Amino acid sequence: MYCSNNVDVLDIIKNYMDRYNILKKASGFNSLVGFDGFIDRIVEAVRIRDGGGRAYQKIETIAEFAKRIDLASGRSTNIELFVKETRIGGNAVLMANALADLGINTRFIGPIGNPRENIFGEFSKKTRAFSLGESGETTAVEFNDGKILFGVTNPLDGIIFEKIIKNIGHEVFIEMLEVADLVAILNWTMLPAMGDIMDSLYKEIMPKLSKKHRFYFFDLADPEKRSQNDKKQVIDQIGIFGKYGTTVLSLNVKEAQQLCDLFGKFNVNEIKDSMIGAVKFLADHSRINKIIIHGIGCSACCSADKVAFVDGFKIDNPVTSTGGGDVFNAGFSLAMLAGETDENCMIFANKTSNRYVRGLAINE
Repeated sequence: MYCSNNVDVLDIIKNYMDRYNILKKASGFNSLVGFDGFIDRIVEAVRIRDGGGRAYQKIETIAEFAKRIDLASGRSTNIELFVKETRIGGNAVLMANALADLGINTRFIGPIGNPRENIFGEFSKKTRAFSLGESGETTAVEFNDGKILFGVTNPLDGIIFEKIIKNIGHEVFIEMLEVADLVAILNWTMLPAMGDIMDSLYKEIMPKLSKKHRFYFFDLADPEKRSQNDKKQVIDQIGIFGKYGTTVLSLNVKEAQQLCDLFGKFNVNEIKDSMIGAVKFLADHSRINKIIIHGIGCSACCSADKVAFVDGFKIDNPVTSTGGGDVFNAGFSLAMLAGETDENCMIFANKTSNRYVRGLAINE
């Protein structure tokens, strides 16, 4: 490694020590994560095929992909999707997996089928998972500038509060929540009954827990297809959880724009003033304790009327992008549990996600 002067060396050492000091605290924390689960097929769209297997040129941008589809209007077209990898997926699965890899004692609840017979075997062991039935399926078309997810969500229709209690047991579920320092409730968008699950948690379960401090972490997962009334209702529901702990809502830039549109006009762009303004705007229009907006090039967080901002680590040619936001959420959560400032939480989260999209181990 080449460094131009001693200051560079000291900065590198400090960054490694900061990361090490957070990672070594992980085993002291417990998390519970739910309630979605998918099998992800990571694919590329083929522009030109030069031979068999990987001998092809991929469609590099979403705009080019959209143009191919647009040109087929009134006609038809054939776009080959090359499967690079089939792996575990879903917001809850990927965040739980990352939390466990970072060293946090993690439990998972969600639809992952029979882990003894599918690809969730290793994940099920490391998270001591409870399955709620068959998983959904996602085809993730990855481009250099983003991804498009095509989801089959029919199995998630059956994820209701009564099924959670039936599969796990009332007392066991309470015990899992009792020991948790972090409770992550993810993918509200694709689970039709998630609002009812949240309502039942708040009314029936949380009053039975001790008063130890907990973080309640939410990721809506692109609520574009949900109605404006639904979005307003879930923002209110998340705020109510603040009675029992610290509520945290994590958004990417697109999701942040959708929520800003609920409350008025505010354009969200990946520049400092816009990100700071947007996260403060959303905090002012909700009762959520901590709101994060994470982009590719920067992130912002608002809590207790204080706003933090950090630059990101843009990767021009990522090995993968599917799951990068979930790994960011896991990194942020660990640093938050460790008592770091919002700024340091985002720095740690960005570095963790950065390693993931480059195909590197996140716990080193």
